[in-house]
Amino acid sequence: MPDRLKILIISHGHPEIIKGDGEIAAYNLFKELRSRDNCDVVFLAYKQGEPIYSSTPFETLKSDGSEVLITGGNFDYFIFSQLNTRLTCYEFRSFLDSFAPDVVHFYHYIHLGLEAIREVHKYAKNIPIIMTLNEYWAICNHSGQMVKKSDYKLCYKSEPDDCHQCFPHKTLEDFQLREMYIKSFFKLVDVFIAPSEFLLERYVNWGIPRDKIIYLDHGQPTVTPVPPRKLLDEQRNHFAYFGQLNIFKGILVLLESFGKLTEEIRKNISLDIYGANLELQSESFQSRFSELLNQTKDCVRYLGSYQSAELPQLMANIDWVIVSSICWEVSPLVIEEAFMHKRPVICSNIDNMNQKVEHEKSGLHFEVGDSTDLANCITRAVTEEGLWEKLSSGISERLTIQEVADKTQNIYVEQVKKHLNKTLFSE
Repeated sequence: MPDRLKILIISHGHPEIIKGDGEIAAYNLFKELRSRDNCDVVFLAYKQGEPIYSSTPFETLKSDGSEVLITGGNFDYFIFSQLNTRLTCYEFRSFLDSFAPDVVHFYHYIHLGLEAIREVHKYAKNIPIIMTLNEYWAICNHSGQMVKKSDYKLCYKSEPDDCHQCFPHKTLEDFQLREMYIKSFFKLVDVFIAPSEFLLERYVNWGIPRDKIIYLDHGQPTVTPVPPRKLLDEQRNHFAYFGQLNIFKGILVLLESFGKLTEEIRKNISLDIYGANLELQSESFQSRFSELLNQTKDCVRYLGSYQSAELPQLMANIDWVIVSSICWEVSPLVIEEAFMHKRPVICSNIDNMNQKVEHEKSGLHFEVGDSTDLANCITRAVTEEGLWEKLSSGISERLTIQEVADKTQNIYVEQVKKHLNKTLFSE
């Protein structure tokens, strides 16, 4: 067992470029483990676009070589295959040779490709492979969201017939072969980590053995909660949305709900939208977003994206956080961030959010996709005396990144020992 564990964490993006929950969670773990004396950690993240160097697809972000971007390739999002075999079989393999990790932790497999899992296994069969499942891509071809393409109704499991209805250009056999192909790589993974119990059960039902998957939520860096906003003869009427802007996050439902508030409520309420990646969405979505934003401009402001370091300052100016997703969320970091600062959350009554946010204790639930019900919750939030204080005080202590890193490091050590014992026994 090495005195200093060499860990490679692979992410589908770097949070300085793409601010998704999975990228942030992977990076938070990387930073925490890297601060420890017994860990040597490298963060490898994919970057969209063409390589900036003609000689290599790699770009070093930090002078110490701890953060590296890999760029290029040609990706098949149906079977998660990197069609540029040189990128995976030569460039990535050379990276493994150079760093020589003791354990490899995948936070995703898109962009780099499922083939990267096989390359790790071919590089050294005694290296444990860990994978955190941040969404349902393997189960669902609809961007891993498990909702119907036609009407955005929720899916509870993967069925080739249903998948064919969403993607009629793909046959039933295509979806059956897709599942077999993905599972052939997943068999090489030693331990799967599920950030939500709901996701864990979905993947067990899909076919991952229960003894290979464990529940471990994402943790948050420890912060000092910002105090509640000082009131000047007003109510707790400042709301905010944090996150990506797309159809699945329910931002259109949120804007519609503000349009349904009474004129009296709208005079004394505000919603700040801090959202990223609007420019990446379809023209129809962008058009509808702009239309609703214009209809609610008396009480809604779109302020664009934000940096993580700015969050405490932003939280200081708001009372409530709204999470309006219409799909199964895995472990929304925005909920944890709100709770770290003792801000109650109003969210859809959908797994896993309805487990994180306890109705009437740490927040309020509304019927998923129902803008009228959300408008009723918002009205209640600004008119019911003492509600904010009750819900804020009902927020429990949160799981920290230090605790998550401790448990994750224990998984690494346990698996490294297990593989070393296998090697010794085989000899």
